[in-house]
Amino acid sequence: MIKKLRGQVWIETVIYTLIGLALIALVLSYAMPKINELKDNALVEQSINAMNGLNDKIIEVRNNPGSRKVVDFTLKSGEMNINPINNSISLNIGGINSAYSEPGVEISVGKVKVLTENNQKNYDVIIKLVYPSINITYSGQEEDKKFDASSNPYKLTLTNKGVRNKQFNIDINQV
Repeated sequence: MIKKLRGQVWIETVIYTLIGLALIALVLSYAMPKINELKDNALVEQSINAMNGLNDKIIEVRNNPGSRKVVDFTLKSGEMNINPINNSISLNIGGINSAYSEPGVEISVGKVKVLTENNQKNYDVIIKLVYPSINITYSGQEEDKKFDASSNPYKLTLTNKGVRNKQFNIDINQV
């Protein structure tokens, strides 16, 4: 009779372990998508704050002729594009699992415009600064510049080059 009880204890242990693992898996299956959604929203919020901070520095340089500022810009995810032809700076974050805003509808958060685009499986968020009264250049050129995600912050120099053709000229360089 003792041998039968010993086997029964092991069977109960295995069954309770399986039940416990099943409950953990069930909780994680509901919790993980919500955790990932919160992580994605936090990433977009941090990127919006970084772009608003960059905008503040650009406006500060614009208001002080001949001034120069060095800005540390951290880009943990996505890519930043400086487009001198459109006088804009955009930050593209791809592979977001949940929509930050309604897809296809541009919203304003401070000076920044935010657009969520729907892909096949996930979303792309485009955060954009547009300057109609500022002529943006990169290293004195009217050429696009792309910055990829990096663990180290980029050091950008913003220089006020004065007013030409009724537009402020701001040159951006990487140090």
